[in-house]
Amino acid sequence: MAKEKNKNVTKLKISPLKSALIFVGVITLVAIGLYFINPPSWPPSILQYVVIGIWLALSIFLIIVSIRMNYYTYNRYELIRHVFTKEYVIKYKDVLYIDVEWSKKHHSLLIFTSLGHERYLPFDKDGKIFELMLERCKHLISKEEYLIKFPNAKIK
Repeated sequence: MAKEKNKNVTKLKISPLKSALIFVGVITLVAIGLYFINPPSWPPSILQYVVIGIWLALSIFLIIVSIRMNYYTYNRYELIRHVFTKEYVIKYKDVLYIDVEWSKKHHSLLIFTSLGHERYLPFDKDGKIFELMLERCKHLISKEEYLIKFPNAKIK
């Protein structure tokens, strides 16, 4: 039955730069950590060149995979964010507040759900996700109403 509901699915690609930047940051932090665990000697040994080569090849592979496997699909009822093999489903009816100003400024959608959770969703290439969510989320309330309902919410 779930497959029948998702027949009319449209795919949106997330900006390759945003997808890659996340992994470049992680790769850089891990590389710095590895450097301080075992700082290279001078002159570098062949083993150090091999480790750097493997690390670089693995990093490039992860960046390419992250660009290809990081996208959105949507239908009449929900938006699904695909990150590698995981799927994060956001039903339009569960979105209560969209922080429009923050979203425009940071080019990432900031939504607050009916469970009191906040979700950050990077824009797709054309920013269509922003317009889509504003158009399809019919249960939106004001910032003040959301703060009354969820006083611990950290709306910026």
